[in-house]
Amino acid sequence: MTLGYFVPRASHAEDVERTVSFYDRFPVIHGLYRDISRWTGLSVSQILTDGIPTDENGLRNSLLGVRSIAAQLAVCDVLAEAGIRPGALLALSQGITSASAMAGALDRRAMFEMLWYQRNVPQPDPDGPAEAVAFCHVEPGDDPERYYGSHREGVWAATDFGPQPDGAGRNIIISGYKTAIEELAAAEPANVMTWWTRGTSALHSPLRQPSSDYMKSYLADIEFRDPVIPLAGCLTPTLLATGDDVRDAIWRNWVRPASLPYGIAEMVRVGVKLLIAPGPSMLDEHLGLISFPFPVLSVREPSDIEVAVAKVEELGIGFVSTHS
Repeated sequence: MTLGYFVPRASHAEDVERTVSFYDRFPVIHGLYRDISRWTGLSVSQILTDGIPTDENGLRNSLLGVRSIAAQLAVCDVLAEAGIRPGALLALSQGITSASAMAGALDRRAMFEMLWYQRNVPQPDPDGPAEAVAFCHVEPGDDPERYYGSHREGVWAATDFGPQPDGAGRNIIISGYKTAIEELAAAEPANVMTWWTRGTSALHSPLRQPSSDYMKSYLADIEFRDPVIPLAGCLTPTLLATGDDVRDAIWRNWVRPASLPYGIAEMVRVGVKLLIAPGPSMLDEHLGLISFPFPVLSVREPSDIEVAVAKVEELGIGFVSTHS
């Protein structure tokens, strides 16, 4: 039996209070934040507690990436101190970046330098068509593709969460031009829920090709190693088996749709019996909408560490070493 970590997109909510509670209680993570400060030039307070600027999208997104992935890795370090380490990784969206370090494919320093560098990634033209994302519920028997692609110009499937636990259809995230998504939401109000904030971009769609190309060029000179534990990236129905696979997944993630069922199938294949989601993430918002064939624990509060240890002991899942 194998213990897996589920590493989805880290929460972009400024969940400072929870992160500070880990920082205050577990000195083991203080070194991580000092290292990130040294690697990026940001102060520990900028990484941990300071406000995030709202007027520069590239800078804001980069700071959010540094902060949220630092929180994920901090929880991993606390779990490791408690004797818990993953034997497999299920990574979704930006989680591929975080999981690359957990799997030993990318040094933490290189990863955080990359996250900070991403403030330079090309942003959508402010004078061009606005972009957006939306949540879409597909009823049983309905065709998901009628909400995007050739059926809806300017709308693409971004993330497939798969079937709901109760069998009442499936859920996807769609991505594309804001006008096209608004028109779709108006035509399908019972199934499409729009949401966006200032500067929302159409991740996992062809509209982010300039960003993908920019990061492909940057990553070409970065050293990647083969993952030391199974790593599923949800972009294809296979594991990311080599360092090159992981490198490609990071830049392709900008433009390719993600499928959580792909990754779940790989976790079943490698024998995962429990998933732990370390740190605040989009899982907090969508857990009830995803059908997992094994228990999933979200470790968001310091008290959740004891719960995770107890569950791992209950299932008798062995610990394995991983690099960071």
